[in-house]
Amino acid sequence: MKKCFFDFGCGDIGHQLKDAKLNEFYTVGIDTRKYEAWYSVYWNLYVNESLCGKFSEIKTDLRADEWASVSCFEHLKQDDILSEISALVALLKKDSVGYLHINLSDHSVTPSLEHIRNDTPTSGIPFDPLRPASYFGKFGHYLSDKHAHHINTVSKEEWIKIISQFFTYDTYIERHNKLGVHVIEFYELRLKE
Repeated sequence: MKKCFFDFGCGDIGHQLKDAKLNEFYTVGIDTRKYEAWYSVYWNLYVNESLCGKFSEIKTDLRADEWASVSCFEHLKQDDILSEISALVALLKKDSVGYLHINLSDHSVTPSLEHIRNDTPTSGIPFDPLRPASYFGKFGHYLSDKHAHHINTVSKEEWIKIISQFFTYDTYIERHNKLGVHVIEFYELRLKE
């Protein structure tokens, strides 16, 4: 069996899934809703399985060797954070390695409300002729999506404490940009023993 890569909160962009597939991983995208893009030729070239549900609702015998979660955790309801991270942990192999990106921006007051994608044609990401034009632009689901939750219910310090309950990590980076986007990233996450 190939090594497995899981993207928790994959949405419809799939950068991490594409990279993992090109590195010969069996790829699994997980999100709380099905996106139109999941039915595209582009998506199906890079994603072996698309699973829909909260982490605690996912039923699969597969376990991730490597994983990523980008701009997902901040949308968990505060009361669900520990149980959903526990459910995510149950989907990992003991020696798995992960990457976590948490957007701390307040979408209600910054331009990041529209969650500006980094995959626009001028972003410097290599052009992919198989990627539909609809993939480019803004990703504004936070305004109207019934699955979306306001972010910043948890502070940076609290996130670090929560993540440290479950994982160790090699590198932690905090970033800000001129649009008011504030993120924290954890690299080389490994399960705590």
